[in-house]
Amino acid sequence: MDEIYKKIKDLRLQNGYTLKELSERTDLSISFLSQVERGTTSLAITSLKKIANVLNVKISEFFEYDKPNQNFMVKSSEHKPFNIKGSEFTYVREWSLRLLKV
Repeated sequence: MDEIYKKIKDLRLQNGYTLKELSERTDLSISFLSQVERGTTSLAITSLKKIANVLNVKISEFFEYDKPNQNFMVKSSEHKPFNIKGSEFTYVREWSLRLLKV
C-alpha cells in the first residue's frame, strides 16, 4: 500500500495540485487526503477512483510497480520435491511458486 500512497502524492505534485485543490476536485477532505498520502489511513476503492479520475490516470496504474528484475535460477540438484497427501504425484516449486508435476 505504501507504493499507492506515494504514487498519489507524486501524481498530485506532478499535476501541480495542492491538497486543497485535490480535495475540492474529489470531494474528499484535505485531512483525509493528507492521511492517505502519509499512509496513516485506509483507502476505499471508490476514493481511489475519484483520485485517479482527477489525476487523469487509470485506477490500475496505482497497482503497477517498477520492480527490479527478480528472476533467479535454482539448480535442479537443489530442487526439493514434495508430495501432497492424497495425491499420486510429486511436485517441485518453481521460482514463480507454480507447482509442476514431476
